[in-house]
Amino acid sequence: MALRAWGQLYIQSTPPASGPVVIGSLWLDTSTNLLKRCTSLSPYTFVSVEGSGSGSGIPSDTVGALVGTGDAGIDSKYSRGDHIHGDTNRPTDDQKAALAGSDGEPSVTNPFVTDSDPRLDNLGDVIGPGLSTDNSIARYNGTTGVYIQDSGVVIEDSDDIIGKSFVSTRSGSVNRTGGQIDSVELTGGRTITVNREGGYVSSVSDGTRTWTISRDGSNNITGWTVS
Repeated sequence: MALRAWGQLYIQSTPPASGPVVIGSLWLDTSTNLLKRCTSLSPYTFVSVEGSGSGSGIPSDTVGALVGTGDAGIDSKYSRGDHIHGDTNRPTDDQKAALAGSDGEPSVTNPFVTDSDPRLDNLGDVIGPGLSTDNSIARYNGTTGVYIQDSGVVIEDSDDIIGKSFVSTRSGSVNRTGGQIDSVELTGGRTITVNREGGYVSSVSDGTRTWTISRDGSNNITGWTVS
């Protein structure tokens, strides 16, 4: 094909190969529809002014296959047909789950607990139920030291303690010496020891506290102290 020059603009399918080409001359490559500019005369070198590289790509209204699992979208955009839109930096499903976070106790199936979980700030906070009974005593739920639960035992504003039921120990064994009670062994291992002076009970101890009894000259009980 013959060269056609118009003010240093060449419109043809092959690159200009002879003068009057100068640096800066333009060539419209009719085989690719790309406009190129002369950057060197020895040899003649033309570089596309419509994109990076040599301009060898063919314009298209489609894009290459998406690399990965992301969606390319539904809009049609004009692009070079030899470009591929990849998603190398797209977060994995596990990373997305970590960003979203979760609630509750960490486990194999729930590994991404958010920083709203008080166990992560190490401030001694606990996690309780959404609702509770006014004035009720909180009980630990499990052995983590984190979760608490409601209870049926209430401490009133007057400091009176009210429970649904009172569990008492009604069984055990009694040890005697000469017919007098020395100790009572309650079921569960607790032992109450009875001490006497002059044949009268002077103190009672359960291993944790001791009730010491006071008497007058006639051995009548006048009071007691707890230590």
